[in-house]
Amino acid sequence: MKPQCVVCMKVLTSESFKKSQLKKHLDSLHPHLSSKPREYFENLEISAKKQRLNSSWFGAFDQRSASMASFEVAWLIARNKKPHTIGEDLVKPAALKMAQIMCGQKEATKLNFSRKCFKSSMDSKS
Repeated sequence: MKPQCVVCMKVLTSESFKKSQLKKHLDSLHPHLSSKPREYFENLEISAKKQRLNSSWFGAFDQRSASMASFEVAWLIARNKKPHTIGEDLVKPAALKMAQIMCGQKEATKLNFSRKCFKSSMDSKS
């Protein structure tokens, strides 16, 4: 893993691990933070690590996966002979709430439970 500034997230060279280079970067690009204690930067480092872990986990959910999940739900609704509107009235709000809690708002917006989605899903399954 390459060295990275925890303030601006700029990837730095290997030479930047030297104390003088770190100080130079801090003083030139972040002078307003030069008086902050070491703990401040350690907390920023922890936050940056968590953010990297979360973003790599969220990256696993792409548009295709979201569409496949929507199609599977549509198939379950049709197979159980329920009206397709149950997807919009009940399943979509529940799925969006779960996605928001588990993955965040950005990933939740990728879910597609429109009537058009259900119709195209049923057409492709039959």
